[in-house]
Amino acid sequence: MLFGLVYINYLYHILHSELKSKRIDIILVVVLFGFQFLLSSKLILTTLIFISVLITTVYFRMTGIKKKNIWISIGAVLGVLLLLSISTFTKKRFREITDYKQIESVFNKNYFGRAYYWNGLTLRLFQLRSFYEIEKDSDFNSYLGSGFNASQSRLNAKYAHYDLYRGPTGEGENDGYFIYNFHNQYAQLLVELGVFGGILIVLMLYFFVLHPIIHRNILLFGVGILFLAFAFTESYLLRQKGIVSFILFPMFSIHLFKSDKRFNTT
Repeated sequence: MLFGLVYINYLYHILHSELKSKRIDIILVVVLFGFQFLLSSKLILTTLIFISVLITTVYFRMTGIKKKNIWISIGAVLGVLLLLSISTFTKKRFREITDYKQIESVFNKNYFGRAYYWNGLTLRLFQLRSFYEIEKDSDFNSYLGSGFNASQSRLNAKYAHYDLYRGPTGEGENDGYFIYNFHNQYAQLLVELGVFGGILIVLMLYFFVLHPIIHRNILLFGVGILFLAFAFTESYLLRQKGIVSFILFPMFSIHLFKSDKRFNTT
């Protein structure tokens, strides 16, 4: 996510800066995007492409560049994506996440065993299934939640119930899949903070979507969409780096946007 956040801010800076020579900056942006591609996070990669096209299109419209050039730029991006999509590596990665029988089994099987194969998508879907079952447990208070950073024991109970991999020793709850949290910030907030977690999610949606649209802050909108998308795959607010990024980059985006006198219309 960090590469993606830096990439978005740097892309905006290049488009809106008054520097005559931008070759080095463009190379750095391409390198940052390349790092993100190598990380193989398909959701984040797709989100970054959407944000890149959006920021570039808005910039072209505000600077009066002809629509023909806009469509040429979008076509070039789509052409590169097409070339990437036909590679053997990409096909293999997407074939794994489109195995619908395996996806269906995640929600229907009553036993998996320690040798069951999990990829990134199926494991996260299983964690969502566990989230739903925890919310339905009679001894769980959905309104108050389990308390901040206190949901791992309940999730581990689901791992144990379905007999997921426990690591080389096969004992304890500090190895294998038993060290994984929900890998979903929305589920993590709802399980741990209950109604208050739901309020935080609504505030995130307002600040990252509605607020940027009202104030026409395309940079904050892009950063916010990336945070919201990343929340589907990681519980980043449980990590110090995630909390710092969550605070720093939106503030930096607001400052950078307000300092751009040519395009700040608020």
